[in-house]
Amino acid sequence: MSNYKVIIRTKAKFELRKIYDWYEEKQERLGTEFLQEAFKVIDDLPLTIVEHRQFIKEVRIVEIERFPYYVFYIKNDNRKHISIIAVLGEKQDMIRHIQQRTSK
Repeated sequence: MSNYKVIIRTKAKFELRKIYDWYEEKQERLGTEFLQEAFKVIDDLPLTIVEHRQFIKEVRIVEIERFPYYVFYIKNDNRKHISIIAVLGEKQDMIRHIQQRTSK
């Protein structure tokens, strides 16, 4: 599985930045700590994907340690990539966000 490329979609990049900014406003360097934890999860996806539960349809979910946020992703075996579609907090309407991003 380690030969899968990880792609972070635009909305997920925006969410990471927004969460970073929010934490930095609360405490200096806390945003950086959040990003370190988030990217640790993201970077490990090709190795840990089989451990994560399905959320809706083909979308899988993994928790970011120390922070109340989750990474949502889709694995594409044909193209050999993992697509990060969202980074959402536990107080957000996760189902609605994911359904909007996966409906075609």
